[in-house]
Amino acid sequence: MADQGLERAKKRLNSESFQKLTEHVKYEDLSAKQRELADVIGVEATLKLCEALGGKSVYIPGSLWFDRQEQDRRIREDFDSGASMQQLRNRYGVSDSQIRRAVRSEPAKMPKALRTLVEIIGMEKTRRLCSNVGTLGMQGYMPKNEALKIWLRNLEIHEAFYGQGRSAAQIAENFDLSERAVQTLINTRAEDLNPAHNRRKKHETLE
Repeated sequence: MADQGLERAKKRLNSESFQKLTEHVKYEDLSAKQRELADVIGVEATLKLCEALGGKSVYIPGSLWFDRQEQDRRIREDFDSGASMQQLRNRYGVSDSQIRRAVRSEPAKMPKALRTLVEIIGMEKTRRLCSNVGTLGMQGYMPKNEALKIWLRNLEIHEAFYGQGRSAAQIAENFDLSERAVQTLINTRAEDLNPAHNRRKKHETLE
C-alpha cells in the first residue's frame, strides 16, 4: 500500500462510524472470517484491520522477520559471551556480514507489508498475527466492516422509532432511506438485524 493510501486508511480509524464499532461490537457479532482474526489479535485490532484494509487481498507476512530479530539477539549474547566468528557461523549458519550486523544491533529491514500492519495494530499484535500464519506468510481477502456498520445504523433506526417516537417518514429523511425500507427495518425484531445472528440461524436451519 502506498504511504498516502495507508494514511487515508488510518484516518478511517478516527471516524465516528468506526468509533461506534469499537464501542458496540462484540466477538459474537463478527463474521466467521473476522472471528478467526479476533481469536488471534482480539476484536478491536480485527476491526481496525478490516476498517483500514477491508475489501482487499492482503499479504500477511510470516514470522521470518521476527525470527531473525530473535536470532540476532542470540548472536549478540553469544558474541558478548566470547564466541568467535567461526563458532557463530557454524552455530547459526549465517555469514560474517550477518554476524557483524547483529553485533552492531542493526535490525533487519522491516518489509513494507509488515510495516503496514504495525502502523494499524501495533507491534505486539502484528507479531502474534504473523506467527499464526507460519514462516512464509499468506495472501488472503480481508473482510470489510460494512455489514456491522449497517447493523448499528439499523439499531439506531429501531431506537428512533421505538425509543424516541419518531415517524418512519422522519427517520427515512434523516437516514437517507426510502420510507418503505424504514418500515421493513422497524417491522424486523432488533435481534434479527444482527448479521451474525442471521448467519447462525441459517446455519442451524441447514443442519
